[in-house]
Amino acid sequence: MIETKSWYEKLSGAIPDEILLLKDERDQYYLDRANEKRHINYIGRNLLTVPWRNQVVFGVIVALLRQLDFRTIEIYTQQLNSLFKHIFAHFNLTEWEEFNPNEHLYKFAIGEISNPTVRTRSEYLKTYFITLDYQKAYIHYNFDESTRETYKKYLLPDPSFRFRDLRISKKGREESERTRKAETDAVVNMFSEIRAEAHIRFNQVIRLKKAFDDVVLKVQNEGVSLPLEFNYKESDVVGERWYFKLWDKKSFNLAHHEAITPKRGKNIKPPPFFLEFLKAEKIDRTDPTEPEGLWFLELAKLGILKGIANNTSLEQLERVTSFFQEWGYMDENSKTLAHPFNTQHIGILTQSAYISSNQGAVQGILLDVEPLFAAAHFGILALEMCTTSGVRINELLQINYTSDCMIKIKNEGPPPTIRYALRMVPKGRDKLENFYVTEDVMKIISLIIKMLKQHYHGNIPKLEYGASKRQHLFAKKPYIFQYNNRSLGDIALNATLKFLCHGIAFETQEGKKVHLKTHLLRHAFATHAVQGEGLPVDIVAILLHQKDFSVTKYYSRPTATQVSESIEELHTAFAGDIDIAEIVLRTPIELEDQLREYKENVGTVNKTLGGLCTLDKICPKKMACLGCAAKVPQPENKEELEQEWKFYDQREKYYRKKGINFEANKCKVAKRNIKKELKEIELIEKYRKDENFAPTLHFR
Repeated sequence: MIETKSWYEKLSGAIPDEILLLKDERDQYYLDRANEKRHINYIGRNLLTVPWRNQVVFGVIVALLRQLDFRTIEIYTQQLNSLFKHIFAHFNLTEWEEFNPNEHLYKFAIGEISNPTVRTRSEYLKTYFITLDYQKAYIHYNFDESTRETYKKYLLPDPSFRFRDLRISKKGREESERTRKAETDAVVNMFSEIRAEAHIRFNQVIRLKKAFDDVVLKVQNEGVSLPLEFNYKESDVVGERWYFKLWDKKSFNLAHHEAITPKRGKNIKPPPFFLEFLKAEKIDRTDPTEPEGLWFLELAKLGILKGIANNTSLEQLERVTSFFQEWGYMDENSKTLAHPFNTQHIGILTQSAYISSNQGAVQGILLDVEPLFAAAHFGILALEMCTTSGVRINELLQINYTSDCMIKIKNEGPPPTIRYALRMVPKGRDKLENFYVTEDVMKIISLIIKMLKQHYHGNIPKLEYGASKRQHLFAKKPYIFQYNNRSLGDIALNATLKFLCHGIAFETQEGKKVHLKTHLLRHAFATHAVQGEGLPVDIVAILLHQKDFSVTKYYSRPTATQVSESIEELHTAFAGDIDIAEIVLRTPIELEDQLREYKENVGTVNKTLGGLCTLDKICPKKMACLGCAAKVPQPENKEELEQEWKFYDQREKYYRKKGINFEANKCKVAKRNIKKELKEIELIEKYRKDENFAPTLHFR
């Protein structure tokens, strides 16, 4: 019966039955296809009392008919709702019949309502016209003439102008590109630092989980009563001692019975054991800086890791909103709270309801360790892949535990080497292609496989692919990015990335805060490869698995900082005795001939000076490996780079003495590239040393 449908129960009375009860040719209700949480609940919370409710809900139903993925439908619904909110508020409209698209929508398009950016206006208007076209097509092909008249009142009003007439799309795209490039500028020169800090944080979570498991085992084997206090010294990189208390539900309720009420979580099922972080102390007593503890403690203390529930207090919402704005996770003018740490995936990052409900009952900070442990694993793999190969998020989500995906390439030498590749289908392709990865990436994947096998108590299950837009392209497989019998999607993956990198501050030149996303790291990788390392655009397109070179050119355009630095270098070059004219006079054809002369196929299994080559096509730098973005420096080859630096240092001094400044400057550039690679190796050594640190537990 229709009355038993949850969507009908929530929406009937506010939305006419002639909209709600629309069916397909198989006599199935379209709203049966809707996502309860992402579609129905949003409509129930936000649309049932607004004048535009019927038109937007009719748009949702038509989108369901066209089988758009649930995320696209969710975005369309939110954008239409925001569009009408802006228009009705600005023009003081109260009834739907007052809305005139030729006046109100047009004035919104040309910017009379100043609050939305050009990019936002462009997106909203595009959604408006797409939805309108879908609605008109639906009633034209599914109803006779008399029925069409009934449903025309539920259409979005058709203005006399079209989206293409406004030219706002181009303005919105240009604004989007400027924003993206400014954000890229903020992160492009910090790849090594980001990776090093993320690995150190990952190691901290690994040690936290190991300590947690050891203490739980002690309690279970020795019958130790709870709560149990313990502490351990962190690595020298951190230089702190951390203090914890282990609880279970029984001991916690006994100790805090006055502070806990059933409403605040006494009757909610908690994890079997959980921690309370008590304090951090500096190992070096003379160190004047404050101890920091785990980087995510403020997220847990503010209740941000629990997600934002419908019953969240206004005070808590204001506190969280202020925090998100402070860190750049949401715009100061935004009225919609987009939660950056909500994975929408049970068991990953989000703390249990019992933990979050009772956070206020203790002086310390309660932690549900398992979700943090899982999030750190997925976040570090995403970061490592994005910063070393610029991989897309839908390619990341394809990584699976099969021999078709993970391959080992042997080179008999000399010297004999082993390299690794992951085989995925890039965007716009239909066949598997090789994505060459470092040994560090394979190590992280092996740790995730171990975690998943423990989580599932055996084999990793085959699940549906996590990215809804491409789900139909891939069969069920044991995907690496999965947990609790469900594959991760792009929202979950970006949330784990933000979690792992929270507190690493990035700002544009205008002072706007920037937070990491997988696609931003892809832009930064392309920019670094072309502008920082001098790789040709066509080679970077191959690394990024892009067919359209124009897109790669856009991705890799120089940032404002790089332009500024290039000008400084140019001024330095003019100050020397360099014959610029000879360089300028060479034609592009001559340069192309020179490039062709030196083109050589290099295998991905080749060892290069100071590291490993991950390029599977031609060598763009004529085998000049110093500073190449396709090379991954290796600590075990550090001595090679140090010897090379000494060689170039001697040559530079010789050329300076002889007055051959052009050659001396070439040596100087080589030394700079070597220094950069040695710095990267230093950071790798730092987090590898941190990785091998094993703390000793002390009990109170």
